[in-house]
Amino acid sequence: MNAGHESTEVVNANVAAVIVNWRQSQRTIEAVHALARQTVRPAVVVVVDNGSGDDSVNQLRAALPSALIVVRDTNGGFGAGCNVGIERAMSMGVDFVWLINNDAMPEEHCLEHLLARANSDPEIGVVGACIREPKGTIVDHAGCVMSPFSFNCRYTLSETEIAGSRYAWITGASMLLTTSALKTVGLFDIGYFMYWEDADLCHRLRCAGFKMAISEQALVRHEAGTSSNDMRLSRYQWHIDSQLRWIIHNYSNTVYGLFLVYFRHFIKSIISCDGARFVMTAKSLKKFIALNKF
Repeated sequence: MNAGHESTEVVNANVAAVIVNWRQSQRTIEAVHALARQTVRPAVVVVVDNGSGDDSVNQLRAALPSALIVVRDTNGGFGAGCNVGIERAMSMGVDFVWLINNDAMPEEHCLEHLLARANSDPEIGVVGACIREPKGTIVDHAGCVMSPFSFNCRYTLSETEIAGSRYAWITGASMLLTTSALKTVGLFDIGYFMYWEDADLCHRLRCAGFKMAISEQALVRHEAGTSSNDMRLSRYQWHIDSQLRWIIHNYSNTVYGLFLVYFRHFIKSIISCDGARFVMTAKSLKKFIALNKF
């Protein structure tokens, strides 16, 4: 406690925090410790080990005796891991589920501000935090908006912009979701192995009449991509697969959207002189055409 400041009693909110771990036990442990420093703490922290296949589970259980550790035998993707944690959380009767990446470190008042924003309007289904870059000096984004014509996605910190955009979403690095909204629209689509599952969920929330909100005071430092940095080509393939799925399910002009996905990936591989990415994209296109009988 700082001198000259009154102590603040830490209370537990009717919130379950869900963190997915995949072969990053130490990072996950640090993330759970960050939740324990919140001025308003989750009532329960659910850590889902997503089929790590290493010593992660033993390390998590030893270091996090107060957390609920849920073990999956296989890695079914980020959304599948989150769903297991969300289902366990909802079975406990909580009003909110806070999805927070294990490489996202919330500042101590983060959950307090997220809850204040969520409780300010009963039509809100999800609240995003303001994401800072790893050093914590620059606030980067809270969500994304996508042009319906060029398929360009860009970060935004504007709740008004998200509300006014046809295609927009809160980033999955930190999402406070109401359980009432989740009961209405369902959980993540596990057809997305990684990437775009947050865009899909937010689109379903909006279509069901829920609002997407942002708390400008809720700050999170995020080191993006730590679980896939060593899998460059796999990461590109996941992006393609997820973009294709999102377009088929949500985009108004499916054929045009599918063309844009492959065109952009081919162009990026040419500009970057990345032959391996070009070949991977070509194989993906050939497979997609064969499966869909184009």
